[in-house]
Amino acid sequence: MKNARLAFSLLASLAVALTPFCGCQSEATGENAKLEKLAADVNSVAKRSGGDWEKLSKEEKKMMTDLQHGNEQSAKNLLHALSGQTYQGKWGKPGDGKTVKPGWADAGGPPPGPGGRPVPK
Repeated sequence: MKNARLAFSLLASLAVALTPFCGCQSEATGENAKLEKLAADVNSVAKRSGGDWEKLSKEEKKMMTDLQHGNEQSAKNLLHALSGQTYQGKWGKPGDGKTVKPGWADAGGPPPGPGGRPVPK
């Protein structure tokens, strides 16, 4: 039993000691440079277009869509977000007076869940 503890502690200390030498190898493959270039390209496209999908060229649309695994709506949302804009939609900004209240707000609370109405206190 004492030998098992000694072997375990030796393996654990060896693993801790070797951890800094087993780091990420992406520098050697050039992956960081590729990702940094892609990020710079995407950001410049977003700033230049102002978040407008129609201002992008075919190649830029393809780049954005490929980045979102082929989902065009996600690519549009990403472009819109990176351009510095936010979607306001029908809800408006918080505190602007245009916020739509849900229908149940004046009825005393949300509709009952699967367990029925809560018991009044």
